[in-house]
Amino acid sequence: MTRQEIIAELEALREPKRQMDLAIAQLFNYRRKKAIVPTSGSKPEEIKVTWTDPNGGELQFGVVPRFTESLDAAKSLFDYALPGMAGGFSYHSGYAKATVADGEVVTAFNPATAICLATIKAASTSILQETSP
Repeated sequence: MTRQEIIAELEALREPKRQMDLAIAQLFNYRRKKAIVPTSGSKPEEIKVTWTDPNGGELQFGVVPRFTESLDAAKSLFDYALPGMAGGFSYHSGYAKATVADGEVVTAFNPATAICLATIKAASTSILQETSP
């Protein structure tokens, strides 16, 4: 997905969505690694899938963070993409708003998604890995 497609999807989202977490991870250069694990006896080989963060560190539990659900995951994305920047969010009944520095105020269904949306809009294109449809 392209940056613009991800932004449009996040703006329309009404609940956390793992597919969007994956798209965000790929946009920010998280990488999927597959390894074949040999087994003993007549069992077939197993495939182990893990994810690494943009700096090459293996992710805890080997899965993509829940960016659209978890404030901790959204904050870690913000800290990686915009080191040293200031940002904030507010939560209202049924929606949240977020902004980075003096950037655009964005609205989403929850604070985590609002932080992700503001981060994506403010992030430098040099750290993003866009894919074409």
